[in-house]
Amino acid sequence: MQITKKPSRRELLKVVTELQSLVGEAIAAHADDRNPNAFEKVQRPLEKAFELCVKARSFDPPTDC
Repeated sequence: MQITKKPSRRELLKVVTELQSLVGEAIAAHADDRNPNAFEKVQRPLEKAFELCVKARSFDPPTDC
């Protein structure tokens, strides 16, 4: 997802939807305890989710909460 300006409420809902998918992917990969590549399958969507959060928040000042 490209974020080039401060997101609107609708765009933030799209971000939340994508985050939900990425976290769900990580949860499913974590539950697959027989996969020898589980770490990578969990790490990749979590990194993408983190970067998406940073991009979505980059237009607002930092907060303490």
